[in-house]
Amino acid sequence: MPKLTLGQASKEGGVSKPTLSKAIKDGRLSAERQDDGSYAIDRSELARYLEAFRPKGGSVNPRPTPEENGALQALKRENELLREILERERADRLDERRRAEAEIEHLRRISERLLPAPRKAAEGDQDAGGRLGSLIGRKRTSGL
Repeated sequence: MPKLTLGQASKEGGVSKPTLSKAIKDGRLSAERQDDGSYAIDRSELARYLEAFRPKGGSVNPRPTPEENGALQALKRENELLREILERERADRLDERRRAEAEIEHLRRISERLLPAPRKAAEGDQDAGGRLGSLIGRKRTSGL
């Protein structure tokens, strides 16, 4: 029976090549080292490893079926489209914010030109101690 390369064993077993390589180095999976440095893994040894080290609660990540693969590709495309929509919405929101800030600044400048600047009350000014002043205990300082 022909032996599997690390890549073939990875595909057949549904585990990554680094996982299998580490298992070989740790002695949990037997494999023969080839002259070119690659590994040759017996199918029965791969099956033993997968059964012995199967994660609790299920199987090792199996290869997806063509239907699952198609669904995965559709979900990836949908994700891409949603990201594009989100990016456009963010750009639109930023543009709206900039326009609103520019409009606020424009209206502020207009109001500064149209409305007189608030004047500070002089010490002898009647408004300085007016109704508000009488409420808080100030007395008018004008000639009463």
